[in-house]
Amino acid sequence: KASDLTGRDKTELMGYLYFMRAYAYYRLIMYYGPVVIVGDDVMETNETEEYYDRQRATFDESVDYICGELERSAELMPDEVSASYFGRPSAGSALGLSARLRLIQASPLWNGGSAARRTYGTWKRKTDGVNYVSQTYDEAKWAQAAAVCRQIIDMDIFSLHTVKKMTDTPVL
Repeated sequence: KASDLTGRDKTELMGYLYFMRAYAYYRLIMYYGPVVIVGDDVMETNETEEYYDRQRATFDESVDYICGELERSAELMPDEVSASYFGRPSAGSALGLSARLRLIQASPLWNGGSAARRTYGTWKRKTDGVNYVSQTYDEAKWAQAAAVCRQIIDMDIFSLHTVKKMTDTPVL
């Protein structure tokens, strides 16, 4: 029952909701490229076609929106999830997905490299002529990706899986 929820429960629930919306957009962008961003708009039903006719955002606009939602959800979700809630996302998983998306955004295919020009050079939005995929290289995208990765490292929760060196291990 909604009245039984504490303030902390409501905050975590909002974090999960932002995460799920961002994850759905993430899957869409991975399958179909730039997406139509609806955000918090509540769309009416039984309207004319023109009402639903919305333009796609560019790839960068899509990624920025999704990463913003993931980072927003990370602020509201717990850093760690207990075993009894196995499968629920944590702040680390939201930041991890954001980092992955930022790294894809910074890659040469999506960041104005020759591959972006060759593959997406003619793909433009009809309403304003803007390229859906950036045709100019932007070093700042790598910095954004590094900043999100640094946030994950600074959480000091995760570690690499390593195996102790055994006495008979050969020198590399």
